[in-house]
Amino acid sequence: KLGQHIFNNGAIQADLAAECEHFDIEIQAMIRAVVTRWLTHGTVLRRALELWPALDAFCDLDQWNEIKKKAVHKYKLDDDEWTFLEQLKPILLMLASATLQMSQSGVPLIHEVIPMFDEMISQLEDVITDIKLFPGVRATAIRARAVLCKYYSKTDDSYMYRMAMSKILFSIVRFYINLVSLSDASFIQD
Repeated sequence: KLGQHIFNNGAIQADLAAECEHFDIEIQAMIRAVVTRWLTHGTVLRRALELWPALDAFCDLDQWNEIKKKAVHKYKLDDDEWTFLEQLKPILLMLASATLQMSQSGVPLIHEVIPMFDEMISQLEDVITDIKLFPGVRATAIRARAVLCKYYSKTDDSYMYRMAMSKILFSIVRFYINLVSLSDASFIQD
């Protein structure tokens, strides 16, 4: 909500820029989340974490808290909330990176997608079992893992996956037969 509030007001943006200068943070505009665009929430979160000290100081400025209805102080996060966002950031970055990689490739190939899913699921399982993280972060990882597993299971239904698996199985069987016949032949010669 603070991102939306700052995004829509040029004077607020100027005061945030002044706070960025005060904390020696690169001046960056706050981004607003767009519900219809993928990955914007992760981008907003990343920007907020970059501007953390400036946003905290901005929320305490008197001129933006004089009118109770328009006060920005209500948007100020406490240390636990900032820690929660820091813990959530790697999950969002991982999912955003995978989404961008798959969408930019034009045609994601099954041999590229399956290892990517495996790696993401493995990383999410590490988050789920890490008891040092906030329960909300772990719950987010559980939900993300469930969605990934749902889409991962769709690869089993694809014709390309079935053809690839049958070819791999055929290659393994042929390799095993060759291996056995070679070992049998060397046994006979001895």
